[in-house]
Amino acid sequence: MPADILNMKHEYGNGIELSHTDYRSYRHFELQNGMKVMLISTCNDIDDNHFISDTLSAAALCVNVGSFSDPHEAQGLSHLLEHMLFHGDEMKTFHHYLQENNGYWDSKTSNEHTLYYFSITEKYFNEALHLFALHFMNPPLKIDGMRKSIEKLDMEFQKVKTRDYAKLRGFISSLAVKGSPYRLFSRGNKQSLITEPEKNNIDVYGLLKKHWTTLYSAHRMTLAVQSKDSLNKMEKIIREKFSNIPANRSVKIDLTRYRNSFDSPDFLKLYHVDSTRNKEQLRMVWAVPSVCTLYESNPVAVLAYFLSDKHPYGLENYLKNNHLATEVKCEFSAMSDFDNSTICALITICIDLNGTRPDLFKITNIVYEYLRFLSTKANEACINKNPEEYNNNTTTTNNTTINMKSTFDSCLRDYQLTQKETFQCRTIFGPQETVIWIATMLHHTLPKDVHSAYLIIKTLDFQMYSELLDTLSKQQACLIHSLKLNPTIHKNIHIEKWYNLQYTQEDVSTKQIGCLNNLQGTVPFSLPLKVNGNVHEYLTSSSENDTQTPINLTTEFKGTPFEDYGSLWYQQFNNHLKNEAYIYIQISTGMELNCPMKACLSRLLQLSIKLRSSNCELLTMESRMQNSVNTNVNGPEFIIKGPCEKISNYYKEFLKSVTNDATKEHFIQCKKLLIEELYNQLSDPNLIAENINSCLWYPYEYTASSLLNSLKYFTIADLMAFQTKYFYQMEIIMYIVGDVTCNLAKDLFTYTIGFFKCHPKSKETQHIDYITLQPGIYYYSVPNILNNEKFHQIIQFERIEQTSPVDEFYCKIITELLKSHAKQYFQHYESMNEPVLLDFYKLISNSFNSIIGTRLSLNSQLNKHDKVYLINCIQTFWNEIAPRVIACMDNNHFEQICNTIISNEIVKNNNLELISQFYWDKIKTNLLDGGINRKNMLKREMTREKLLEYFYKTYLNPTKKITIFVDFKEDTESNDLIESLDITKMNKTNFNPNLNSYLKDEDLMNTPITLNDLRTKQIIRNIKHIESFRMEITKQYLG
Repeated sequence: MPADILNMKHEYGNGIELSHTDYRSYRHFELQNGMKVMLISTCNDIDDNHFISDTLSAAALCVNVGSFSDPHEAQGLSHLLEHMLFHGDEMKTFHHYLQENNGYWDSKTSNEHTLYYFSITEKYFNEALHLFALHFMNPPLKIDGMRKSIEKLDMEFQKVKTRDYAKLRGFISSLAVKGSPYRLFSRGNKQSLITEPEKNNIDVYGLLKKHWTTLYSAHRMTLAVQSKDSLNKMEKIIREKFSNIPANRSVKIDLTRYRNSFDSPDFLKLYHVDSTRNKEQLRMVWAVPSVCTLYESNPVAVLAYFLSDKHPYGLENYLKNNHLATEVKCEFSAMSDFDNSTICALITICIDLNGTRPDLFKITNIVYEYLRFLSTKANEACINKNPEEYNNNTTTTNNTTINMKSTFDSCLRDYQLTQKETFQCRTIFGPQETVIWIATMLHHTLPKDVHSAYLIIKTLDFQMYSELLDTLSKQQACLIHSLKLNPTIHKNIHIEKWYNLQYTQEDVSTKQIGCLNNLQGTVPFSLPLKVNGNVHEYLTSSSENDTQTPINLTTEFKGTPFEDYGSLWYQQFNNHLKNEAYIYIQISTGMELNCPMKACLSRLLQLSIKLRSSNCELLTMESRMQNSVNTNVNGPEFIIKGPCEKISNYYKEFLKSVTNDATKEHFIQCKKLLIEELYNQLSDPNLIAENINSCLWYPYEYTASSLLNSLKYFTIADLMAFQTKYFYQMEIIMYIVGDVTCNLAKDLFTYTIGFFKCHPKSKETQHIDYITLQPGIYYYSVPNILNNEKFHQIIQFERIEQTSPVDEFYCKIITELLKSHAKQYFQHYESMNEPVLLDFYKLISNSFNSIIGTRLSLNSQLNKHDKVYLINCIQTFWNEIAPRVIACMDNNHFEQICNTIISNEIVKNNNLELISQFYWDKIKTNLLDGGINRKNMLKREMTREKLLEYFYKTYLNPTKKITIFVDFKEDTESNDLIESLDITKMNKTNFNPNLNSYLKDEDLMNTPITLNDLRTKQIIRNIKHIESFRMEITKQYLG
């Protein structure tokens, strides 16, 4: 081995800024031909859980050549070269090798870069890397394969041309001045690469060869490789395989001469463009000097932070309160060379409009005033900022910042600190995503910043921020109003050439839109008081998503044999880093599980399915597929994740695996695991209490002890016979999301029905799917299973039935408001043990009826409090303390709670896994119904008085109040049952002297609360046996 290879560890250091979760080894260097390389080694991993798909290795090569370099006479040439570079007919090609060994390959062309990447299991990686490198030395580029590649490219374009984000980008590009690279049709199709060149006698193949020989030079290439080999071994391999890629430095690519690409009258107009979405949007687009080299100060991230802040006196909140808009966001992707090119930066403020016929110019005037406000604050930071003061305060904590006067620089310090903390805890990418990211970032940043650039602000450059904001506040923006164009209303409709986007246009003046208006202070804007705790992710613009929310395709099955089988939801989502899709499916059996034996067999069958899904492990490892099975009362839930092109076949194999006949050994294993699950449930008071509450709601939920008694009688024959009946009648809820077609989603839905050979659920069978309790107090006592006789635990469920979104919103506010008071009162004034828990809960039946409420859990010493005292303490809390807390609520605290609840309903991340899980939770509970807008409306209408009135009617009214007590006590055989609870004794004078102290301490004593009409005697119903009690209620219901 050469000496220079042996000494690499001395020649190259790591020096890369990494998160605390990244334990991989790195090395970066440059080959003699100019290619920049970064290696990532996982050979020293001790804990494989640090990494995703640790059996995979991956490589990505990014060329600093894209469609901006296309000749005008052959638009889409770079995209064509991407397709042809690896095209060949030889048996031992790169593609064949990957297919034979379950590898994955893809490539992408953008405006200034072309990316090639692959992943494969470690044992095949070195050979794949060798074949990969050969294509960059002497690619086939066969003329007889060119037409086929153009046809494939045209098919891609036909697929993407209907997507709003692609049409908008094509339209914005068409507004550039003539001769600008932005005007080029980057994707290419038959028209641009066959029809028009043939008409003008252009030799496309000759241009293609020239494009390769002159522009595909090693000094324009970056390479990232991740493997389990050591860094020294990896470097030796890379130098051997990639050093011979040719370098041609004679041709220079300089795009800076096009920096005025949008200095055109066509750009400074208002356009109304046709959209497929129901929601109208207004985009304000500025073309400003390139910010590619400014990643350390990240000026657009700063703009995005202020725009997306939910502060009451910020831009978004002002537009919401005036019913002009529902959301404001900055659409700028730092990794996109459409937005972030070396020519210019295209900064877009996207505003989701409220209602129809919005006042667009009123909105633009407000936006410009906000930009002037920010510009003034940034300029003040430049003038007043003492560098030494800043250096001494860069580590200021959030708590300190909150107490300071909010200034532009204090906001950014807080934001910078939040970014750094988030980065340090960041989950690392898998091998393929890592090499894609790094190969691309090496064109944008220094090697040491490949992970942290664009994710954290390294240097606060207030002068830069001031200049950017000043430019935006004075420069006229292009206005693009997206809506559904109506030819009968909108006249003089134009059609864009390539994407056939329909649009109308209006001339606008700077005075109309407000960019030269010097008014400031007419809107009471202020800076955020603090960072809201969320790092605003502007790297992946939401405009990349073709479908913002899932689409219900169920109506498309009307009139077909599949219409009664359930519902199918579909969402198009294209992630530039991951070519992934997800399939979610919930199966509900039509069988009535009306006895513990059937319910136990259902649990056993679902556990068996979960174990059988592990049979897909080998396929999962080699194709990067993942599956999971979750158990539910009415049936199993399947989740499948993986590459789009493989997910359909894998899903079909998955269904076969989970329904195969079980072996005797498998059955015994399932039985043991279920026994273990049930015993674990019986050893946890909170799980027991949840089980009891569910049993008093779901007719087919049974106690863990009942299921254990049933389980001992089953055989494998019982399980297989039950499986046949279980899937005979089904309801299916399916949600498919990713870069997949609508037709694929429908095919998988119908395939599932055909696979199970099932029938839809019967609509004629009389049954109940939830139990309605009469108002009152229900008491159930179970043995103390804590193995500690010194403690007594009681858990209370306040229940609200037949609920609406209003009930849920109010209940969540009440719970959040009372949490701290519950802890303080019970622990400090009643001397109860930790923990004291108060939280919100929700249960949903098959018919999507739901109950909601609050759960309160207390622990006490047996020798100090008996159950009567504990129950009276709880009732005192709800009747005496809670209404006073609501009545004395601070407006700012109230606003903060409302904002927190609403923000939990918003997807704030463009991670496909988080988005899909968010919407799946909504779909399977029938809550995908625009709940965010309704909650915003409720928030606007909400007052302290209305909340207090709701609390009286729901929580304190004996004719509606349903309370369940689950009591964990030492001896359940004693007959000291509570017959009634006299609320008239629960007051601060004759029941609990601690209450008087608490109310005085909390300054709640003088609250004008009148509870005399609610001081009635409530009967407590003691439940001795859950199933018997429920059967009695069911018989009464069925009459």
